[in-house]
Amino acid sequence: MFKTGRLIYRSFVYKLLEDDTAVIYLYRGKRRELIVPEWIEGHKVTGIWDRAFRDCRNLEEITLPKGVTRIGFEAFLRCENLERIILQEGLIEIDGKAFCDCCKLRDVSLPEGIKRIGYKSFSHSGLQQIILPEGLKCIEKKVFEDCDRLRKAILPEGIDRIPYRTFYGCNRLERADLPESLKIIGDYAFCNCYKLREIVLPEGVTVIGDRAFSGCFSLEKFTPPKSVIEIGREAFEGCFVTGNRRFFQQLLIGMMDLSDMLDE
Repeated sequence: MFKTGRLIYRSFVYKLLEDDTAVIYLYRGKRRELIVPEWIEGHKVTGIWDRAFRDCRNLEEITLPKGVTRIGFEAFLRCENLERIILQEGLIEIDGKAFCDCCKLRDVSLPEGIKRIGYKSFSHSGLQQIILPEGLKCIEKKVFEDCDRLRKAILPEGIDRIPYRTFYGCNRLERADLPESLKIIGDYAFCNCYKLREIVLPEGVTVIGDRAFSGCFSLEKFTPPKSVIEIGREAFEGCFVTGNRRFFQQLLIGMMDLSDMLDE
């Protein structure tokens, strides 16, 4: 994969790939604000390698250059003072735990063209809202788990599932806009979102997983789409909702005949 061993440029350790582009392999500086260069010694920077900025506790703001296609596993893990990161067009994937435990990170604008956001990428971060861009195809498990400052989330068309524990423990989440393409809401997807008051599931959703909305104590309104064919164990435990009373009465006592209830 790598064409060279470790090379040094200022506070950056980088390596060259077979296509002669560079990836930031490690950062050894202590700057609060940092602009990653677009070119290093004649080589275009196209990636941030796994754990490259992990535990950089001085870092408060960073700008990545246009042309970076991948942010690696745990790339910014535990950058506990990072408040803002500027991402440019060309980014395709954010790997697992990339910004996990960045507890002050409030502002992230994801560029169009990104295709994948990996496991726990932003979990335990300080995000206050997230607008996922059009063209995104995959969000993996626990991406926003325990983001206890997150208030609003907007998911784009093309997303067909909300995986396991995606918004688990987002106890300030008040609004989640879901796309018409959505088919599956995974187990524990919105569990313990205490302030979520209303959720509108589009027609086409077929599966609501185990404990998907369990602990959403503020959920007041929910209208099940006619397309639902499976609802998991304790999916709405602790919810006091209005909407389709018979649906929830029969759901709670385990006497589900969806074809009857959804015709009301």
